[in-house]
Amino acid sequence: MDKIEIYKNIKSAFCGLIDYKERGDTIEVITPFSTLNNKFISIFITNQNGKYIISDGGWIEKEFYSSVIDDDAEEILNRVFLECKETYEIRTQKHGNSVYYYKTCKTIDSLPSDAFDLANFISAIVNSRGIRYSDEREVREKEKFRSNVNDFLKTHFKDHVSFQKTLDDFPSIKFNAIVEKSNSLYLITYITGSTPYYFENALRRSIVNFEIADKSFFKSLVREKIALINDEAYGFNFQRSSAMIDLLRERSSKNINWSNKERLLNYI
Repeated sequence: MDKIEIYKNIKSAFCGLIDYKERGDTIEVITPFSTLNNKFISIFITNQNGKYIISDGGWIEKEFYSSVIDDDAEEILNRVFLECKETYEIRTQKHGNSVYYYKTCKTIDSLPSDAFDLANFISAIVNSRGIRYSDEREVREKEKFRSNVNDFLKTHFKDHVSFQKTLDDFPSIKFNAIVEKSNSLYLITYITGSTPYYFENALRRSIVNFEIADKSFFKSLVREKIALINDEAYGFNFQRSSAMIDLLRERSSKNINWSNKERLLNYI
């Protein structure tokens, strides 16, 4: 067995996977790191004021890698995120509606090590979100409803809608969608579930999120709090969940059944 030949063959294959694109003053490096859904990870490098900035380009939070967070595994995912962020010494920067993860260095010699760290971080975070912690049927239910609602909102509100967005002073609380229009915010949560248990978990999460929104610095900008309820879901049982649905109505401005989704357009 020719060990050197084996090494050279593997090295050549790995290096052949690396590519790049020029994006103005920034270079996108397409790394050999890949996600569980077979997308190669990119990092973005630019030089500002004598420092090299290596970032994910905001692609993690923009869901470019198509990683859908399992809400029922939020605690696990948060622990993974914090551990990886600390291990790889990753910084966070918010710019507009985007969140960027990045590292900086002063010399070009330090770039490979920091680029390696960032690519490892992105891979760990994206792949942890790609693991299905919940019942497979529940995952399909939530993903189907999320996709349908997102498409509906994008059709009607285009650039005014952002998904999986937080209010700045409560970064741990995410709303499925926030519409920004005429200096007003419309907070939207999606409620679905493959069983009554999962459906009521979604109800509880929406109630808590709307309660916290009432304590936000941005409360005066919130015009409507809207809960979109998937009344076509397997887990929807109005009789069983009526008390929680009534409580949600008290916490939100509007409860709208998905079968009557056009009503949403009357409130935004």
